[in-house]
Amino acid sequence: MISWKSISIFGNSQLINRSYIYLFIVPIFAKLLSKLQSPLKFKIEGKIYELVLELPFSWTMFFASAFLFTIASILYYYAAPSIIKENKSFGTFLIDRKDIPHISNYAEGMGITRKWFVGIGMGEHEDFSPLVLFENLKHQSDELKEETVIDIEEIKKISNQKKLKVYKEVHRKRPPNEEKEEFMQSKFWSVYDYANSSKKTSRIICASLYGLGFAFILVVILQGAWTVLQMW
Repeated sequence: MISWKSISIFGNSQLINRSYIYLFIVPIFAKLLSKLQSPLKFKIEGKIYELVLELPFSWTMFFASAFLFTIASILYYYAAPSIIKENKSFGTFLIDRKDIPHISNYAEGMGITRKWFVGIGMGEHEDFSPLVLFENLKHQSDELKEETVIDIEEIKKISNQKKLKVYKEVHRKRPPNEEKEEFMQSKFWSVYDYANSSKKTSRIICASLYGLGFAFILVVILQGAWTVLQMW
């Protein structure tokens, strides 16, 4: 089954992503050519030359290819997981100076919870994850709501104290740098692999659109090549 990583080869291509331009250029160009008489004859130094004003390929095929690429790119932009679109590997993740908060954001975006990490044996050192920090703060906030406090300033004071306590606990449990990087790499690939096989229907549709787009563009290339060969 095709993965998001495979699709990203086309989804992250600037050339393919800009194919929407041809949705405007091709119809205009084809219409202009249709209004001109072909072949166009002109005389230079007593000699008559002819210029064939016809596309060496089917413009409808080219237009269809651009249309399919555009739809596929839009679907890829909205459906593909961010961790796939933004990172080719853990190496590029580090080069971009990203850290655990980014992984946590990727995970949250796909609905991955701490329970999922614990389920795959990644509960250790998870307490320093911003995802857990958020959950802890939310839990503290829920507890705060149950307290009967009328003074708004007192509420802010208690809230800040609870947040500070959670932050201190989080930083206290941070592992050494080497251990942290090893954990970060494991967490990255866990989320990456999960994302890679997510949204099966979107993956199939996206891959099919790109595939059809390339099929049409291949026909265009073959038509152009055949036209050139006939001129020899």
